[in-house]
Amino acid sequence: MRTPKARALGESLRAARKERDMTLRDLAKLIECDPGQISRWENGERVPKLDQVARILTKLDVTGERYDTIVNLAHGTDDGRWIAITPPEQREQLVALVHFEQSATAITVVSPLLVPGLLQTRDYTRAIMTSTNLSEAEASFRVALRMGRQDILNRPAPVKLTAYIGEAVFKQRIGTPQTMHEQMRHILNMATQSNVDVRVMPFDSGWHPGLETLFVIMESAANPTIVNVELRAQAMFMHEKHDVAIYREALAHVDQIALSPNDSTTLVAEYTDQWRDRV
Repeated sequence: MRTPKARALGESLRAARKERDMTLRDLAKLIECDPGQISRWENGERVPKLDQVARILTKLDVTGERYDTIVNLAHGTDDGRWIAITPPEQREQLVALVHFEQSATAITVVSPLLVPGLLQTRDYTRAIMTSTNLSEAEASFRVALRMGRQDILNRPAPVKLTAYIGEAVFKQRIGTPQTMHEQMRHILNMATQSNVDVRVMPFDSGWHPGLETLFVIMESAANPTIVNVELRAQAMFMHEKHDVAIYREALAHVDQIALSPNDSTTLVAEYTDQWRDRV
């Protein structure tokens, strides 16, 4: 099975090769390997051995922290869960997330406390990033990356996005009232697109799995379904059927308590007016 970590390793190897303007055949000659085998490695269909990864990176002049990060991806590629704890691991997962989103056909987000990243405005994202201990350079990088990720919603064959958003999101001030007003207007605008559904999880819904943590289900015609869960100190990708089934069950519960798309946009419009009055 093409696991998330195997796909991320393959994508990192492909990116390193292309940066050197090498074809598959060029690299194959350097490491004395069949081009088809390298292609399967880059697609995540097969996983190269640790010494093969090291040999490829050496031939591609990849050194330092990037070398270590890619080599680390070669460990545990068959594991059912890919957990990232250290900053380098989390950064590699972030790069992988972009690739997974780009190859997805449908993405479902359950977000109880923040506007989902794919629907955030630049000012809302920056207000989050600058409230952490990130350096200015890292914060700017993450803001730019998040804005770039949103292109999947507007491309010729756009991703289908369903966003279940906790009602608390619309009351919690992030940034200035102006930032919140613009963010609310942006959600309403995006909800008019045929490939975007916004569903509010209302305050009076009682307990449901959507209150526990943010989770994302990414589906693709060519790859296994991936679940992404984000916690304070770590992030995790899962792909095994029993894990995916747990989150599909949770999603079914959330879907039952969430407002319809029409009722959701009506409620968001009310909060939009409230934030406008505070500007």
